[in-house]
Amino acid sequence: MANEIPFGWEPGNILTANIYKADGTNRDLLVSMPETNVGVSGVYIGSSTLVEAGDLVLIDDGIDKIGFAVYQPDVTIAGGSITAAEIVDALMADTRFTAGGAMTYEVLLKILAAWSAGKWQLKTGTTDTYQLLDASDGTTVVMEIVLSQTSPYKTVTIV
Repeated sequence: MANEIPFGWEPGNILTANIYKADGTNRDLLVSMPETNVGVSGVYIGSSTLVEAGDLVLIDDGIDKIGFAVYQPDVTIAGGSITAAEIVDALMADTRFTAGGAMTYEVLLKILAAWSAGKWQLKTGTTDTYQLLDASDGTTVVMEIVLSQTSPYKTVTIV
């Protein structure tokens, strides 16, 4: 159903939604929010032909205002649906984490995992270079940090 307004709340209530434009004026009032499986599910879904993206939706149980959100309609993908795997692949390949575009989300996650669950070691033959090892195998170097007494005091290399 187009323009659905879903809401989760205690089962067995009668809810309504009041919809306001961004400037605070009324768009649609007392929109019925029937429970999908009355008295059991706690899932209430209303529908309004007037609601638009960016509108404020205020949910009421007849006594109190119990919730609100900014309405954002479902996104339609041209050419069919998209899978969770495709979304994850796109995130993992994203390179906007650094100005040079060299770091991907995958690399960032690997470094964070190594930082929290991996181990550190002094690089063989040095006294100022520390290596951060992969959290899963404990041997693969994912990052090196070279310390110095002069500026720059620390140089990080992602391996």
